[in-house]
Amino acid sequence: MATISALVRFRDDADTLPAVLAALRAQKRVPDELIGVDTGSRDDSTALVRGAGGQIVPWEHRYEPAAVLNAGLAACQGELVLICSSHTVLQDPGTVADLAACFEDPEVVAASLAWDDKPDPGTRIHAEALRRAGLRFGSYYSNSMGMLRRSAWERRPFVTGWPHAAEDYRWVVEEVLDGGVVHRLRRPFGWLRDDKPWPETYRVACMVFSVASRSRVPLHWKGVRGSLGALRRALGGVLRSAGRDARSRRDVVVHSARIVARWTWRLHPARQPAVSPGSAPHQVTSSESEVHAR
Repeated sequence: MATISALVRFRDDADTLPAVLAALRAQKRVPDELIGVDTGSRDDSTALVRGAGGQIVPWEHRYEPAAVLNAGLAACQGELVLICSSHTVLQDPGTVADLAACFEDPEVVAASLAWDDKPDPGTRIHAEALRRAGLRFGSYYSNSMGMLRRSAWERRPFVTGWPHAAEDYRWVVEEVLDGGVVHRLRRPFGWLRDDKPWPETYRVACMVFSVASRSRVPLHWKGVRGSLGALRRALGGVLRSAGRDARSRRDVVVHSARIVARWTWRLHPARQPAVSPGSAPHQVTSSESEVHAR
């Protein structure tokens, strides 16, 4: 039986950590160790994790998801690592065991809970399925409620320099294109945090364009009617987030047009050469940095 580490990142999360830690203790397959990465707590969060038997990894630098995760994973000893956010509660006591069972297949590099009801590309995602279905505006694996094979992370650590919520999306796409397999399981979970604001959702959309462009995988096509409807809803939300300030609203529209113009032609399959598995790690370009910063 593979050993399992549980990794939780937190900062001033004393209000949500008790439920998260209690759910881990209630699992039929309790993780063999608990690692908590403290990114600057001033409340009782650290004491809560220690009280649950956890080892604390202090993080005293600027918060960046990829760097924080890499530091936590380096401290983990398990063959498999369950990564949970400090506000995700695993409601089914069989979740950890079910995730771990996926790794009996040696090709599986990661498994994650599904947070939507979209069937395509399926529950077992491999390179052919990913290229057929295209990339969605939502990852196939999540570092909020996922498990990965530690040896896969040692071979390919999370890349720093990418925006929040991008490190897991990019990592899983590259792993799958290199021959790995990812599972998505439907198990109940609690989300003890408000939904992401529209500006962050917009940045995630920009990130998906970046990943699709550099990996030469098409975006998931919703059809003309579906695409126009999604665009109308997205722009409406972004414009509402800009408030009544005319300059902010203008900047949102101008930047949206630039994103579409910049990435649409790069996503055309006829213009893209094939990418061989095991290619060198990608460095964030100045154009990508500009997209992520806005």
